Amino acid sequence: MDAYTVIARNHPWSGEFDETSFRACLYEDATWSQDEYWKVEWALFQLVGAVGSDPELRRRAFRLFSATFSLFAAHLDPNDVYTIQNMEPEKLYEAKERFQLVFEGFFAGEMPDLSAGFDERNPLLSSGS
Repeated sequence: MDAYTVIARNHPWSGEFDETSFRACLYEDATWSQDEYWKVEWALFQLVGAVGSDPELRRRAFRLFSATFSLFAAHLDPNDVYTIQNMEPEKLYEAKERFQLVFEGFFAGEMPDLSAGFDERNPLLSSGS
C-alpha cells in the first residue's frame, strides 16, 4: 500500500479517485467505512514528513479534511437531510474528534499519540499510535 495513492484515491480530481475510498463512501453512500478510514489515517502518519515540501499533498489532504468536516456538520444539523447512516451518536463524536486530531497533527508536522485518548487502535499502525 502506497500512502500517496491512499490520499489520491480520496481526492475526486486526482485521476486516481476510487468510488470505494473513504471519501466516496462517506459522500456518495453516506456511510462511514472504518477500513477505508484506517487507510487514510495510516497514510497521514506515513506522509507527515512530506507535508511541508509537497503542496499537492497538502492541498489534497486539506480538501479531504474540509469535505469530511462539512459532512460531519451536515449530519449534526437537524435542518440538513444528510445523515451518516451507520454511525451512532457516541461513535460519530469519537470519530470526529479522532479525525480532527489526526489532521491537525498532520498539518502541524507532529502526529498525535492516539493511544492516550482512544481505545480503538488502527490495525495498520504497528506502534499503536
